[in-house]
Amino acid sequence: MKEKPILMTSDLVLATLKGRKTQTRRIVKNWDEYQYVDQLEDNWRFSWDAPGVVGFEYVDCPYGVPGDRLWVRERHKLWTEEFPDEPDEMGDIANINKAEFVRWAATPRIGRRRWVSDGTTDNITYLDKSTPIANAPKFDAPWRPFIHMPRWACRLVLEVVSVRVERIRDIGLDDIEKEGVSCNYCCPLSLHDAAKYREKFKALWNNINGPNSWDANPWVWVVEFKRVEKQ
Repeated sequence: MKEKPILMTSDLVLATLKGRKTQTRRIVKNWDEYQYVDQLEDNWRFSWDAPGVVGFEYVDCPYGVPGDRLWVRERHKLWTEEFPDEPDEMGDIANINKAEFVRWAATPRIGRRRWVSDGTTDNITYLDKSTPIANAPKFDAPWRPFIHMPRWACRLVLEVVSVRVERIRDIGLDDIEKEGVSCNYCCPLSLHDAAKYREKFKALWNNINGPNSWDANPWVWVVEFKRVEKQ
């Protein structure tokens, strides 16, 4: 089993935490060079056919294979008693490694770093709302981008269930629902106008990947996952 980081915006983190999101689509690198794709036993064969040129290459999914895990990086803040009034000091990597508390943008919760016997940590414990640390000055600092989240601050780990490749516009209504798009009444999207929710997913996709990314119709990795419950 391998473990890799994956980035998620706060709204997608929230959808995952609530159990609505069980799939993610990520653009295949250099997707516009390929015309065809075939799934093999352990990887994919991407190929192209141009005048006088026929070629292919084998590509592994960068998000792993079934059984691998993805730890989610999300928007957050860090705090440590050593630098309670100097948030800029936390920009230094050595100080970030000393941080004791994390707050996530997606939900109003705070986690405390949990150390293990060998001096490292890979987990957190949650604090309740009555804990005084919730009002620490550090948490008034700007939010840190998700790409800078250290592994110990992660609260959401996903296990890869399946992987496939398709064009983004091949997505069906069932998969739009698995991407976290839902109606306001918690009923299946199949009971609603399919075009409405397809447009809703299109807007979400373009917001994350760029205004013309839906129309470009790139090849995407379709990663289905399940949440690994906190031990």
